[in-house]
Amino acid sequence: MMISGLQSIVPGNMARKCNLLLPVNKGDGKVEEVRFTESKNSFPICNHTKCVDKNNLGYVQGIVNDGTPFEAELWRNDMGLNVSFVMPDKVQHQRAKKELVEGNLIGFHNQEQREHQGILTIGMADDGICEDMDITISYVDYLECNGLISFTGNMRNGMIFYVTDIEGKELVYITVTLEEDNIYATTPLHFLSFPNQGKRVISFRK
Repeated sequence: MMISGLQSIVPGNMARKCNLLLPVNKGDGKVEEVRFTESKNSFPICNHTKCVDKNNLGYVQGIVNDGTPFEAELWRNDMGLNVSFVMPDKVQHQRAKKELVEGNLIGFHNQEQREHQGILTIGMADDGICEDMDITISYVDYLECNGLISFTGNMRNGMIFYVTDIEGKELVYITVTLEEDNIYATTPLHFLSFPNQGKRVISFRK
């Protein structure tokens, strides 16, 4: 889903400048540089082993400077190259509560026929797709503002699914197309191979 020439709509304090060093006032007039970021939430419980194939290029875990934990994966399909992020749902909205039962779990369909090749959410409850364009734009802006992706032109894209992990955490699964016929976006992240793929590190930054 392409979003062309849209302005940022960021709810609350979602967007913050991404700095490697954060100044902290110690109360005595001195400023100390903090070289780490503490997570405000527990990490999503993601799949790293089921349905992994040559199209699943790697994953990475991190913490945004506002304390939001995330996991990302780099994957290909017949259309091109994509990056997907799993993180806590930061936007207050109503979502249908669905129990973790076999008919509702991601991954119980024929994985060989799926167009979407991402695997991090396999085993999570599928809570549906986000149809609110403002929310989609907000999350894409959030990723870009925090340096997780960078668009190469005015054409932006993004798609969001709502999921719930095995611990009951309500999450969003954000997918951005990096490359199809053209390069739409890049990411500075370095992706580790999945456990059954052998050791390697992949990056996609033109």
